[in-house]
Amino acid sequence: MPKRGRATSPSKCAAAFRAPEPESTPAYAFDCEMVTAEFPGRASSQFQCVVSVGVVDERLEKILEARIKVPRGCHVTDDSFARARGGLHPDWNKGIDRHAATSLLTRFAATGVFVGWQLDNDLRCLGFERAADQAKDRGGWDPEARTDSAAPGQREGLSLAHGSQLQYCSQDTVTIFELTDYFRTARGRKCQLVEAYQFIFGKVLDAHNAAADAQMTMELYNWWLKQGR
Repeated sequence: MPKRGRATSPSKCAAAFRAPEPESTPAYAFDCEMVTAEFPGRASSQFQCVVSVGVVDERLEKILEARIKVPRGCHVTDDSFARARGGLHPDWNKGIDRHAATSLLTRFAATGVFVGWQLDNDLRCLGFERAADQAKDRGGWDPEARTDSAAPGQREGLSLAHGSQLQYCSQDTVTIFELTDYFRTARGRKCQLVEAYQFIFGKVLDAHNAAADAQMTMELYNWWLKQGR
């Protein structure tokens, strides 16, 4: 399902599962804004390219909010969402290297967990291809239909190998919490992040960008953890 695809009424959005007991492990929610790009001259080369990233920790401290410059030589073919909804100026050569963001996240993975909303999309655009494949929900939202032993939404042992080898991290795996497994409509369907946030807290953040989405995700995660007490 697309990350911000059409969903049912926010009034029907609810937490589908009871959270496990809270743990002291640091948590980091992150979100990316993307554009569609391609490398001229290469057949079927269109891909989702990250142009902005936001990272928020469990205390709701904004750890990172940055523009990411597109790879050298690539051509942006569709930037409408990043411009219209993310409010980004279309200078896609401006920003830090993607490597700066990924090295920070791999350092956090050594002691913490990742939290996200449709996190496989964000992992993939950051270059964590193996982790993105492992993050996909193949078991569905119904716990009776799942085949893994982890709680719905919890994915353990995701590989953070980046390219030919892993760098800047003392371990090569991470545990993630995919919140779209927990926050569902009354009929068990996925909803938008803003719908879940509005249903739980009765408000929405004014901004719509990577950092604001990461904050909403972390607030939902903290609320969900408290339900287990």
